[in-house]
Amino acid sequence: MAAAEETDKLVCVVWGSPVGTEPAYRERLLGSSRVATFRTVGNCITALRAYFSHHRFVHAYRSPFDEAPAPSPPPSARPRP
Repeated sequence: MAAAEETDKLVCVVWGSPVGTEPAYRERLLGSSRVATFRTVGNCITALRAYFSHHRFVHAYRSPFDEAPAPSPPPSARPRP
């Protein structure tokens, strides 16, 4: 928990206890906004795959409107020679 508070990196925890009612799990991990908590390794890997896929997409995305030509002004708005 302390390491998660000191970094801007994603921190994941897999809580493997079959009960899931322990105070450390309920109060500390689930109450933290800095730690992603999972009950299974499979769920953690699926979430990480989606997380990195999203960030790859956002980083590579180029809007088709970024290089769209500016519309020409209507004929009445053009300056007269």
